[in-house]
Amino acid sequence: METDNKNNNTDGVHSQDYYVLENGKHASDYIATYRLGFFYGNALKYCVRCGKKEGNSVEKDLNKAMTYILSSDSEYSFIERLAKRAFNTWLFNDRTQFAPKNLAVILYAIIKFEPKEKIAKLIVKYMKFRGVPIKPEYKCYE
Repeated sequence: METDNKNNNTDGVHSQDYYVLENGKHASDYIATYRLGFFYGNALKYCVRCGKKEGNSVEKDLNKAMTYILSSDSEYSFIERLAKRAFNTWLFNDRTQFAPKNLAVILYAIIKFEPKEKIAKLIVKYMKFRGVPIKPEYKCYE
């Protein structure tokens, strides 16, 4: 079934507008294309939707993203991460503005399988930018 990344399609995957980036692509498109896996994929998803989904605060979504990133060690070995980082860096050619600049930096880091500590620091920086209180357990990433 064809999808148009709008709320009027019926596939269930692309139907939520809060997962659509500024370039019209859906978060799940990036998760599938770059084979982000469960933890990095969910971190990307929560960063994309932060502040967009009714009933979910920016704080709640960014904290969920942090939880997934910091839990990502078990998903891939160090060698697998290096291979994915190299492949996704080569593959990623989306030069369009797909998210606000501060958020785009995080999304690029996730897509390129940067180390979880680097991504955590970027998320904490974005939390500060958005005025989100930093949990004590995340203070070490400031």
